[in-house]
Amino acid sequence: MKAFCGVLIFLIVLSGSVSADDDFCPRQFRANAASIVKDMHEYLTLFRTLAMFKLEEYSLGKHAIPVMNTFFDTLPQYTRDCHAVSKGAKSGYTVQLFLTDLSSNFETVVTFYRELRAQKDASGKEDRCLSEHVIHFLADNKDIADALLSVLKMVNRARRDEL
Repeated sequence: MKAFCGVLIFLIVLSGSVSADDDFCPRQFRANAASIVKDMHEYLTLFRTLAMFKLEEYSLGKHAIPVMNTFFDTLPQYTRDCHAVSKGAKSGYTVQLFLTDLSSNFETVVTFYRELRAQKDASGKEDRCLSEHVIHFLADNKDIADALLSVLKMVNRARRDEL
């Protein structure tokens, strides 16, 4: 049930349907996200099974599956690169809080992470934390994000019908 709730929140993030938080600090968000890398990696690994299974049923599946495989296969690389940015993270931060912060401030986060990517590209740095990998994937693959949202709606209908 906990994993399903996490998937639900993740897909709400994809829809970008929540308004921005005035007190939000993208740098704090990044530090917080870096502090939960292990939990986020486990969450995304669980999500992979559901996402891949359901995307095969969509016409987008032929395009989405290789993109999703690349995303998931590179998770370990981005998990290793997070230790340097977790200083100053809030204690008790969770994947659910990450997803809530992301959904509430999606455009701000995307802008911040794109600026960060440009700075790293200019300096030749290639290290990226897992949160950067997730944000860039969501922002760069809107069609897949929309398909995942459709999967969520279908799962929610099925669960509601069972009750």
